[in-house]
Amino acid sequence: HISNANFRQPNSGLNWLTLSGSVIYYPNANRLPEYNNQKGNSIHSRVTLDAGLMFTPGQGYHKSWNCKRNYMAGLFLQVSKVISRINALTAGTELSYDRFRDDENADVKNSKPALKAGISAGNEFLLGRFTCSQQMGIYITHHPAFFTSVYHRWGIRYRLSTHVYAGISLKVHREIADLVDMRMQ
Repeated sequence: HISNANFRQPNSGLNWLTLSGSVIYYPNANRLPEYNNQKGNSIHSRVTLDAGLMFTPGQGYHKSWNCKRNYMAGLFLQVSKVISRINALTAGTELSYDRFRDDENADVKNSKPALKAGISAGNEFLLGRFTCSQQMGIYITHHPAFFTSVYHRWGIRYRLSTHVYAGISLKVHREIADLVDMRMQ
């Protein structure tokens, strides 16, 4: 991945796709151990509604190269339905305020709008206390000109207790990384 280190917007990067393969030989037994199937009784065994907060502290740069501390904060709602032992389908919405895009000194292409809303659908991998997610979303409000209307989000969260999760999420527009946020839900 090659990036411009976020010195100008959009922070486009260049990524290489690779293809790999392997051959595995087992000189002894190549059978996997067999386990008894246990019924799941986790919170994920039904349709769930998650609500949470997301936050990103940030340091922005603008035309005059002055450093400025800013932030992004938001709310999200998500419905999740388990479809197998380790997979769940999701649908959700999010609303966020990005202070850097509302900064009076920011580049005009980068300054508005600061308030964004979107809807998304995706998949979660349920891996014990960890959940890995991938979602595709579309803005339902105006968004900065250098971003597409469609974005994708990749995240991981950890179950702290029965009803509390903490995690991080990366929001991307095509090959352009927008932000990494911290989440509590």
